Amino acid sequence: MKPIYLFIALFASIFLVSCTKHVNYGKGEVRIVPKPVQLTAGTETFELNSDIKIYGTAEFKNEVEYLSGLLHSVLGYKLRIADELPSKNAIVFELLKDDKQLGAEGYKLSVGVNFVKISANTPAGIFYGIQSFTQLFPPKIFSKFEELELRSATLPTCEVVDYPRFAYRGMHLDVSRHFFSKEFVMKYIDYLAAHKLNKFHWHLTDDQGWRIEIKKYPKLTEIGSVRNETMIGKNFNEFDKTKHSGFYTQEEIKEVVAYAAQRHIAVIPEIEMPGHALAALAAYPNYSCTGGPFEVHTKWGVTDDIFCAGKEETFGFLQDVLTEVMTLFPSNYIHIGGDEAPKERWNNCNACKTRMKTEKLKDAHELQSYFVKRMEKFLNEKGRKLIGWDEILEGGLAPAATVMSWRGMQGGIDAAMQNHDVIMTPGSHMYFDHYQGDAELEPLAIGGFTSLNKVYSFEPVPSELPDDKKQYIIGAQANLWTEYIATEAQVEYMILPRMSAMAEVNWTMPENKNYDDFIVRMQPMFKRWFYQNANFRLPEPQNQNITLLKDGEKFEFKSAIDFATVFYTTDGEDPDTESAKYTEPILLERNSTLKAITMLPGGLKSAIKEYSVLLESRVKRNKIYGLNYRYFPGDFSQKMPDFRTMKPASEGHVIYPEVDNFPAPDKKFGIHFTGLIFLPIDEKYVFGLKSDDGGKLFIDDKLIVGSEGFTALVTDTLEMLSGFHKVDIFYTEFGGSRNLKLQMETKGIKKQNIQPGMFFIEKKEE
Repeated sequence: MKPIYLFIALFASIFLVSCTKHVNYGKGEVRIVPKPVQLTAGTETFELNSDIKIYGTAEFKNEVEYLSGLLHSVLGYKLRIADELPSKNAIVFELLKDDKQLGAEGYKLSVGVNFVKISANTPAGIFYGIQSFTQLFPPKIFSKFEELELRSATLPTCEVVDYPRFAYRGMHLDVSRHFFSKEFVMKYIDYLAAHKLNKFHWHLTDDQGWRIEIKKYPKLTEIGSVRNETMIGKNFNEFDKTKHSGFYTQEEIKEVVAYAAQRHIAVIPEIEMPGHALAALAAYPNYSCTGGPFEVHTKWGVTDDIFCAGKEETFGFLQDVLTEVMTLFPSNYIHIGGDEAPKERWNNCNACKTRMKTEKLKDAHELQSYFVKRMEKFLNEKGRKLIGWDEILEGGLAPAATVMSWRGMQGGIDAAMQNHDVIMTPGSHMYFDHYQGDAELEPLAIGGFTSLNKVYSFEPVPSELPDDKKQYIIGAQANLWTEYIATEAQVEYMILPRMSAMAEVNWTMPENKNYDDFIVRMQPMFKRWFYQNANFRLPEPQNQNITLLKDGEKFEFKSAIDFATVFYTTDGEDPDTESAKYTEPILLERNSTLKAITMLPGGLKSAIKEYSVLLESRVKRNKIYGLNYRYFPGDFSQKMPDFRTMKPASEGHVIYPEVDNFPAPDKKFGIHFTGLIFLPIDEKYVFGLKSDDGGKLFIDDKLIVGSEGFTALVTDTLEMLSGFHKVDIFYTEFGGSRNLKLQMETKGIKKQNIQPGMFFIEKKEE
């Protein structure tokens, strides 16, 4: 796990030599995330000091108190709250009279030489204006590394007009798999608020733990919140033998809900049903089909035991639970899960069979639809709306349900076509429990690959939706499942900075988005987290994994953080502070593998990343680097065909069989890479293949390793001759994240990814 670096002493000595009372942002430096609709930077400055007053009318009392408290925490003193509108030296909140452009959550921010005005139609708009205003503060003012003293700050003048693209802008946190304190949940909410997110989806119950106090059913927390051990590896036989427990009292939940409301964030509780219910059934087994006994699940994954849909008392129990839930959460939405509910128990349950016969349901899928519709009717009668994962589409969608589409985009498309509201949260882009870099260098995660750039590239509105159905896509949400996230520091590492990219997906219109510009605007945010001692993930030095250079061309690193240093090596050793410091583009005389890290003052550093640099002039005889590829759109999840015998939709040349950045226009497809692989010596070799979906490696027309589904395989030892060998590589993508790695080990070469310089194709005649 990435540690949170406690480097206060070192930091103070090398970076904060002394605390100045005045900190300066600089003229014209206005960088706001998510990107505003309109922004005009001024050329002058505003002095934030003890002479400034805050003014807002009664409807903005909450926002005045929020800003006053925030400024007190960073300045070290309280600004005076004015009773009357000041003429200068003030921060003023202005209520507009139904500005159509701004809507319910938009705002205008005007920072002049001696006056700041935030205008909006609603308190929510004022609050979002405050978030943009605080992004003008010098990041150093948020420092946690020094004793607080009186401060002032110089802010750039600017004019901002801004409003969000989507009404629903959500972030999820699973506290069932691992429990997090009330205080950390509030800190998590602060991260949402800073990004102008307005929905906090709190996943409170699952097979591995029940985390909410229900007065009528005390065993839910007495028994359901305690797990005897936890799976800590991926092979289902490694366990942490200590007990894991924790739950939120109703008073604590009220505190969290109130804290979020002050920040204009609705807390949406999730009470899982009918599946993911084992923690509840461990406490009350009579609501299952078999009667138990059960224990709180110690493994990850899905269990067959779910709430019994045939017993009337099951619905009474769940309605009692939701009644107490609704007294704690004023949110319009109540999430009931509905995902991953195996039908094995229902298909063998006499009560469920009777229910299906009585209600004229043809199968267990329609029984789940009956279950969800019944719960929705109960919630609707209480004035609430039901949200469920996209499995609630199966068997027929409840009349007014909102669908969270997580298994790709299709569930959302289907729901929108039926005129249902949709929140897009596909695992391909919006699952923050996925790896952010090379899995071998990152903390253990559940799988997948979701980089910062990939999050930023997400478009929630599918192009295939007709124009009159696009209105039903009401926003997007990122999810953080915590099977492999056991600490608060690790939560921060997984959400920061990906939350910033997701916020811009939700707030900013697509035509105004640009990833390079986003990285520039993120610099103050990175610095702010740095001063706040947040355990954010440092992006690695930026360049392509594989680069082909012409003679005399130099290799260039770019740091995603402008106050960081890049260190690199060319000899295969891992870089550290004693390695070469990158100061200018590098001229290489031979094919090279570079390793590099980004490092901040004090020692916080990124993961190591490898970069293969190939020189075009260094060819082997009549061959050039790379492989030919043949591209096949289609769903090959049922059976991988022999692509060698098929006609492709398109063809081309690549340096390496890389798939995560492959320009595939389709969600599901296959690729056939062909060429030659160069083996350096006559020796025994072991080959490995890792694939997110299906992958196969052929050498000299012989299948070496691979399968038609998820693969992470290695061969037995194979005797191979040195020289060139024909190679064929198959890859199939079923939709979602992409991943293909080929590995090799032989005498004198430790297990490593097969290098780009080992693949060749015959050079075409000029």
